[in-house]
Amino acid sequence: MTSTMSVVKRNVQHSGSRSSLDSEQYLDDSFSKNVLSGGSRTESIREVFLRVFPAIAVSSLSAWIFGYHLGVVNGSLEYLANDLGFASSTGLKGLVVSITLVGATFGSFAAGKRRIVGRAGSLSEEYGRCYALRVASLPLILGPVLSAAATTPRVLILGRLLAGLGIGVTSTVVPVYLSECSPPAVRGVLGSTNQLGICLGILSALVLGVPLESNAGWWRHMFDISSIPAFLLTAATFWVPDSPRWLAKKGRRAEAYVAGVWLWGTCSDADLGLGVEDGGEGAATAPCKEEMSWIGLLMSKHRKVVLVGAMLFMLQQLSGINAVIYFSSSVFREAGLQAGVLASAGVGLINVLGTLMAGSMLDRYGRKPLLIGSYCGMGLCMLLQAVTMLLGQLTARMAVPCALVGTLAYVLAFAMGAGPIPGLLLGEILPADVRSKASSIAMASHWVFNFAIGQGFLPACAALGTAYVYLGFAVTCFLAAAFSKQFLIETKGRTLEEIETEMHALLNTPSTIANPALS
Repeated sequence: MTSTMSVVKRNVQHSGSRSSLDSEQYLDDSFSKNVLSGGSRTESIREVFLRVFPAIAVSSLSAWIFGYHLGVVNGSLEYLANDLGFASSTGLKGLVVSITLVGATFGSFAAGKRRIVGRAGSLSEEYGRCYALRVASLPLILGPVLSAAATTPRVLILGRLLAGLGIGVTSTVVPVYLSECSPPAVRGVLGSTNQLGICLGILSALVLGVPLESNAGWWRHMFDISSIPAFLLTAATFWVPDSPRWLAKKGRRAEAYVAGVWLWGTCSDADLGLGVEDGGEGAATAPCKEEMSWIGLLMSKHRKVVLVGAMLFMLQQLSGINAVIYFSSSVFREAGLQAGVLASAGVGLINVLGTLMAGSMLDRYGRKPLLIGSYCGMGLCMLLQAVTMLLGQLTARMAVPCALVGTLAYVLAFAMGAGPIPGLLLGEILPADVRSKASSIAMASHWVFNFAIGQGFLPACAALGTAYVYLGFAVTCFLAAAFSKQFLIETKGRTLEEIETEMHALLNTPSTIANPALS
């Protein structure tokens, strides 16, 4: 791998000031035509996966860690609460679940923070996507180890908070990294690997929770296990190339071509987004513009598209998915299903299968129809469960099957649209010059509302009843479908520059792209 990179680098340096690389010098031109320009998909998808696999692997590993920490408390919450002496405190239980999300909120802003160690620019924008993931792996190693060794709720909460800091950084950086490394024709299927990694992480946590039924102290090992992938993430970031578009944006043109050829087989100015918003070759070597401030971003012409990104994640969280991920074991037990942990593992499996199905459809049917259909299906499933609960004794015999089938169908509908698509769209619709900082705002929205669900679900169920909480989730799902229809465009097969232009046209705001390059 290293020798291949060296050969490519020598060829790029030898090419001098040429504005693009000769595709015949590197690899077959059919790959460029099929993948970069959206041609025949059967052969090209196989080739692109082989080339982009390292970037996918790093992104998926980050996503797996994210998902694992979301799901690890689902089955273990009652056991660790008994072990640490707070079984009767719903407030502490909610805090253990949701404190990770507080850390993630701060982590997402750290990924887009304007000044890091005295230098202007965000962690991701100033030092690169891979460097940001490397930094994030440190709290992802320390946090789980601390949680596993906890003898008091305070230590457990501190460990969960640290893990959240790392998750906040990775969840902000990964969608951007994937969108910048993926050719337009297959950006959907590659972008869905982020959600697939999250689903596999959740499933792993739920499956690893099964031994809790016979070993109440197993929860400590569940936390320890998650530090291993964080070590692997650190090592992997030294192996993969950084985002070619980020390298070009920083004026490191030769390195950008090296990374582009390594990932795509061929590389041109258009593939790097040069000659479009950056003004061609001169811009590629010019000093980078000073990064926009948080207030400046929210007051700029980009504010509407940033708001759309934040709304995507707000609606995703208020649809109730993480109430299911965090508390499905408890809800199943309440409905009378004794094997709650095992049933929750079934939820994780359905999540994975649905995400695999979505990955095969995103570049065929598009993002927008799948997202709208997903939210409508989720709303109907939540409505079914709420009505079943409200009927009470009239459907006592149906409580368990309705809870199980309704939950599984809801998760399947989520996995086929509302799960993978917001993260994919985040990397596509945000303008290049503010992508990292705008992603931080959108992901902060994700974590704030995720925290609200984690902290408020159990108290809301106690005060209002689970049925009325589920009714609220159903209403939110239908509102999310309406929002998606009104404020989103179809991004399938389009370049990032084309998407930026059309989004600004939809929102009636000026674009930085005058003549978007067509792939």
